[in-house]
Amino acid sequence: MRTEDPRRTVRIAVPAGWERVADPAPGVLLLAAPRRPVGEACPSMAVSVADLEPGWSRTGWLERFRAELASSLAGFDVEDEDSFDLDGFDVDYLRLAHRDGGRELVSEVWVWLCEGRAWSVSGTIERSEYGAWCEVFEGVAATFDPEASAA
Repeated sequence: MRTEDPRRTVRIAVPAGWERVADPAPGVLLLAAPRRPVGEACPSMAVSVADLEPGWSRTGWLERFRAELASSLAGFDVEDEDSFDLDGFDVDYLRLAHRDGGRELVSEVWVWLCEGRAWSVSGTIERSEYGAWCEVFEGVAATFDPEASAA
């Protein structure tokens, strides 16, 4: 899927039936979700990018990222984390529990640090629906190409 601005391209395969959400939050290049009736659990996936500050190590950046998430998400808890190679790129993964009002949520976040940028692909869903969506999130994240994306 591509963003509307040709200077801001996101190379990622979004599932059939998902639509781009207009005007996502600042720093979010792409936000997509399936069409769902109001009131139903609705997964979403987002792609964000931030410039890396000179001198930041991978470990230092990830610690700062976790701290930012902890300060901005109610009930924040890291449930799982890993680092692995995906198509020649080092990728860091976090599964997070958090709340939005009375809703218990789970987010999966994959992070690529490359060419001076920190790219993240995240998928979020209500905890009760997580089992039905975790493989979809993983499949979409695996299609992200940070080299072909531009911010």
